[in-house]
Amino acid sequence: MIKTHNNINLLPFSIIVKATNGDINAINKVLKHYDDYIITLSTRYSYDKCGNAFFLIDEYLHSELRNRLVACILSFAVT
Repeated sequence: MIKTHNNINLLPFSIIVKATNGDINAINKVLKHYDDYIITLSTRYSYDKCGNAFFLIDEYLHSELRNRLVACILSFAVT
């Protein structure tokens, strides 16, 4: 269960510790927790042939952000 503090969703400390130790399920929970933010960061404007603007998710950027988050999780030291 994700606790809230001042209307901010927080991941449980136990999930963070497990993720930093390489637990796949915990890493997936962290990725799911940040998925909306990653999608927001990777959303771009694009234009069709008629010049109409629309939003799309830059799949390369989305994948890169997820990969970097995993790399940061695995290199994070919990003391």
